[in-house]
Amino acid sequence: MERFEFHTAFQLTRKIIFEVSYYTLGSNDSAYFTTSACEFNQPKTDFNRGGQAQKDLCFGPAKAFYEKWDKYHLHRLDDEHFEEMIKDLEVLKQNYNYIEHKADCRPEDIRFWQEKELSMQKVKKVK
Repeated sequence: MERFEFHTAFQLTRKIIFEVSYYTLGSNDSAYFTTSACEFNQPKTDFNRGGQAQKDLCFGPAKAFYEKWDKYHLHRLDDEHFEEMIKDLEVLKQNYNYIEHKADCRPEDIRFWQEKELSMQKVKKVK
């Protein structure tokens, strides 16, 4: 499988976003893996909670993904783990609305307004 870098945001509820990323940050030599979760405040002008809140905010397939892959947080994935993670990511794409930025090198960041728009969609029923 060809490697690529990405940043993907999943709508878990109308207030909760779960993010999965694999990209090169700043002057790092290689990409690394991260997950995060955030919860909007009621008027969606900011977040009530964010960052490493996955344990509290995630559920269903997103929680299973987080629990499986958390030990690789801030690590580079070898080819075997990268392929497995991408397959697991496809499960999330089947279950949740999402936006994704992909690139050969560092992908574009997902902006606050894009996450806000994502949160406004009708929530998918998790399989």
